[in-house]
Amino acid sequence: RPAGCRRPPPPPPAGHAMRRAPPHYTLDAAVETIGFGRFQVMLLFINGALWGSDAMEMMLVSYLKTELRCEWRLNAVMTAAITTVVFAGMLLGATLIGAVADRFGRRMGFLLVAVSGFVAGFGSTFSPNIWTMYALRFLMGVSVGG
Repeated sequence: RPAGCRRPPPPPPAGHAMRRAPPHYTLDAAVETIGFGRFQVMLLFINGALWGSDAMEMMLVSYLKTELRCEWRLNAVMTAAITTVVFAGMLLGATLIGAVADRFGRRMGFLLVAVSGFVAGFGSTFSPNIWTMYALRFLMGVSVGG
């Protein structure tokens, strides 16, 4: 045998059934097999609505910061921290919600994102002080990151 050639694997023992590898699907083949129906349209609508609400929530905060700065007499660092805590929450949310979705399924991860986003967004409306606002904006970041 020439150098660098590998020895062929030994034959399986007598009576041993060889396992076949599961079939491999491309993305196109999987979509063709599953099809596109009412469920996919509903899922597209729900995901789009959640994505849109997250985007509006984040944009509204940029306008809200100037009002909060005057109302609560915040300095520049405290005002900037309103946005900063959202990004810190996104960092945690991407990791945390991804792990939840891996362990308990995408549906649970999606529900967790939707509920936490609602609670954080609605709660931010009634924040009595800057520290509550920071906590709720952090939770909103976790939701958006998820």
